[in-house]
Amino acid sequence: MTNETNMETMGTELKDRLSSAVDSAKSTYHRIQENTVAGAKVADKTIREHPYQSMGIAVGVAFGLGLLVGLLTSRR
Repeated sequence: MTNETNMETMGTELKDRLSSAVDSAKSTYHRIQENTVAGAKVADKTIREHPYQSMGIAVGVAFGLGLLVGLLTSRR
């Protein structure tokens, strides 16, 4: 009977650990989701306040990435 009791105790401990891990994962997910939404709102506000500067930055980044890809592919 002690073997069965040990198995039940181990099963209960595993369930508790799994439940704790799931709760921790849910908490982390919600925190990341809130931070992402907040970041998106800040980005939206910045783009709406400075549309031309935002377009200039986007064009500059696209040009830089295109130049980098072009240089890397031409070396082969």
